[in-house]
Amino acid sequence: MGETWLAIAAKVGAVGLGWIVAMLLSKRAEPVRSSIDATAVAASPTVSSNARSIVTTRTADQPVPTIGSESELTLPTALVSTGVNPQAYGAAVNQVFITQNPQVQVVDTQDRQVRSQVDTIATKLRDRLTSQLSHEAIQNIGQYHASDRAEWKSKVNSLHLSERTLIDLTDAKYRSITDYSAQKLRLGKEQFLETPLGQIYLAAMLDRVRAIQSQQALIEIVFPIGQMSGTVSGTLQPGEGKAYTASLVGGQNIAVNIQADTPINLAIYPPTSNLPAILTTTPTQNWSGKTSVNGYHEFVLVSQSDRAIPYQLKLSASDLKPTNFPQPKTDRQPLW
Repeated sequence: MGETWLAIAAKVGAVGLGWIVAMLLSKRAEPVRSSIDATAVAASPTVSSNARSIVTTRTADQPVPTIGSESELTLPTALVSTGVNPQAYGAAVNQVFITQNPQVQVVDTQDRQVRSQVDTIATKLRDRLTSQLSHEAIQNIGQYHASDRAEWKSKVNSLHLSERTLIDLTDAKYRSITDYSAQKLRLGKEQFLETPLGQIYLAAMLDRVRAIQSQQALIEIVFPIGQMSGTVSGTLQPGEGKAYTASLVGGQNIAVNIQADTPINLAIYPPTSNLPAILTTTPTQNWSGKTSVNGYHEFVLVSQSDRAIPYQLKLSASDLKPTNFPQPKTDRQPLW
C-alpha cells in the first residue's frame, strides 16, 4: 500500500494537482451487483493507517478538482452495489475536503483529525447518495455531459416545462444531498457543473427528469368549463418539488394561495423562457397578478424542510370567457 500511494503521489505531482486526499476505505470493493444490498448500508468507510501522507502544493488560483483527478480507494458495500464510479466518488470527497480546508498544505492520513474529517465527509455523502438518488443516477456519476442536459431540457420542454423549472426541482433535491451549491462554492453554474459535485447535481437532475416524465413531479391543472378556481393537495418530502402547469390566457388575473404549516417556496414562470419569471423562487403563501401571454404557465413548489410537508394549493382565475377554458382530456379526470 505504501508503494501504491507513492506512485499516486508521483502521478499527482506530474499533473500539477498535488492535493488529492489520501483516502482508503476499509471494505474491499466487491463485484458490482445489479441491486442495492440493503443489509450493507451500515458499512462505514475508514482511512487505512498504512496510507502515507501526500505533500500538497495547492495555490489559491488552482481550480477545484475535476473528474480526471487520480484517487485510489475502496468503497463501502452500500455504494459498490450501486455501481458508482470510484474515481468520481473519491473526487467529490476530495472537493468537499479541500473546500473545508482551503489552506491545507499536507494531507496526512495518519493524522486522526484529518482521518476523522475525511471519514465524516465520505460517510455523509454515501448515506445521502443512497437515500436520495436512484440506482441509475448514482451509476452514471462521472459520465454526465452537456449533451445529457440538452436532451433533458428537450424532454421537459415537450411537457410544457422550462429548464428553469427543472433547475428549481434539481436544486431542491441537490440540497438534500449536500449544501455545497454553486453559490456557496462561488462558482458560476456552468463552471460548477464541470466539478465532481456538479456530477452529483446532474445525477439529481436525471432523477427529476424521470419524476417529471412519470408525472410524480408534474401535474397539469385542467379547469372544467365555468369554474374559476380549485384546490389540489399533496405532500412534499425533504428535497422534493412539484410542478403544476395550467393553460392560461394573456391578461388574465390569477391568484395562488398555499396552505402549509411550514413555508414552501413558490416560483411562477410564463410559457416562454424569453420572458422573465413572473415570480422567482420565494417562500410565500399568497400571490396575485396578471398573465401577459397565452400558454402553459408553470407553478413550482419546492421544500427546504427536512421533514414531510402536507400542503394545499388553491389556484384562482378570472376575466376568462368560457370558450377560453381548456377542455379536460378524455383520458384524465379534472383535478377538481
